[in-house]
Amino acid sequence: MAVLKRDNPISSSTLNRWMLPLLSILVTIMLVNWGGLPREGIVLFWLGVASIIVMLGLGIFALHKVLQMPAHYITTAKERMALGFVLTLGGVLTMIGGYWDEVWHVKYGLPFGEDLLWRPHQIIYLGLLSISLSAVWAAFKLYRSAKGSLWQRLVSDRALAIIVLLGAFMAYSVPMDPLWHTLYGADISAWSVPHLLLVLCVFLIMLTAIVTLLSALPKRTWQLISSLQLVDMLLILAFAISLSLSLQVFTTEWDATNVIREGSAQAFWQRPEWLLPGVLAFLGIFYAITINQLTRCVGSASLTILLALALRQSLVTGFAYDRLSADMWLLLLAPMMAVDLSYAIYLLRNKEQPQLPMAWLSGLAGSLGLGVISLSLMPRLLIYPRINSSTIPMMLLAIVLGGLYAAYLGKSLGTAGLEVAQKSSNRDSAKANSLWFMTALVISLVFLLFYIVTASPPTHTFGIEG
Repeated sequence: MAVLKRDNPISSSTLNRWMLPLLSILVTIMLVNWGGLPREGIVLFWLGVASIIVMLGLGIFALHKVLQMPAHYITTAKERMALGFVLTLGGVLTMIGGYWDEVWHVKYGLPFGEDLLWRPHQIIYLGLLSISLSAVWAAFKLYRSAKGSLWQRLVSDRALAIIVLLGAFMAYSVPMDPLWHTLYGADISAWSVPHLLLVLCVFLIMLTAIVTLLSALPKRTWQLISSLQLVDMLLILAFAISLSLSLQVFTTEWDATNVIREGSAQAFWQRPEWLLPGVLAFLGIFYAITINQLTRCVGSASLTILLALALRQSLVTGFAYDRLSADMWLLLLAPMMAVDLSYAIYLLRNKEQPQLPMAWLSGLAGSLGLGVISLSLMPRLLIYPRINSSTIPMMLLAIVLGGLYAAYLGKSLGTAGLEVAQKSSNRDSAKANSLWFMTALVISLVFLLFYIVTASPPTHTFGIEG
């Protein structure tokens, strides 16, 4: 078996300890600003944003303390597989329900409050409930099986501790949407603070699902996609779900430009034209590098975007709604495949002693794929932004900067996640039968399809389509 040289994750330098967190706070503030500010109560609004950033900081600090503790376990491989499956299924339901909710909102335009219990929300609630139940079970398991103080019980199984912290974060973030509407009114754009929290929550859920599944499997070395196993499809599905929801929230206003031109999102037109390429660069490269580092399988990034594209196109076709498309998913094919190519070149260049590319090299490879291929396709797929000699220089700069930021963040997070999973692996983590879980997933999707097909649309139409 070939020995892999050091993975070159970000060291615990000033860049890792201070620059990336400060940069993340700055990016969050910019996203909130581009999402649109209320006309009244601006001071109260920013106080609300500041409180959320503080709560997130406390959550990250608690997670950091958990990860510093020695690796222990009180669960079996089958229990970890079951937890990872339930978390993944919760993400699937949340993503499909979110898309269905978006279609019905645009099509029927129900005002806030009247959509509380319609079927798209029921699917979302079911997904969130499954995740909540996983956190409750994890807390119960820690209480019954672990010993010592509350903190000692919490850190007795790091995988369970992460799920409990995730459940606490979700309990904080999910009620934020109605509370935010009560305080500040209707959403100005898709980039509202509760939506940003939802994207982060789903990403953390899917990341936790992957780490939990990996902790139930034997430690792995780097391999090609041809060595992919059935259980790896659960890992790919988890990230494809998270990527799809991120694209849905962050790019939907560019996708549905015909709706936006009617004045439904004035804040959208205040955003710079280089922003979309920068967002696509960050999302594509971040997800590509993170999933490669987690699965240690070259080709995982390409499979993730292909699965996400297939899921999106299936939803677009299934709901027969032509105002939303899979164009943004197409634009991420080139950068994510370029990241895979950079990994393949480095790993295959010296088979006896393979070496991984530095984060910035993979980031530049993804940026090159987006800047050359995706940027040239953008005018054919989108009405806006404009692609011309005056906008391209700033777009290319945004692509490179967004790609490098995503590369360092993805490399660090993916490496840390895999380290947690491997240190949490227990001795019986040999061969959990994933066929049962895949069968349960298929049955769940069949039931979901029946639930969607038999749904009746709202009796009153308030929407744009008249």
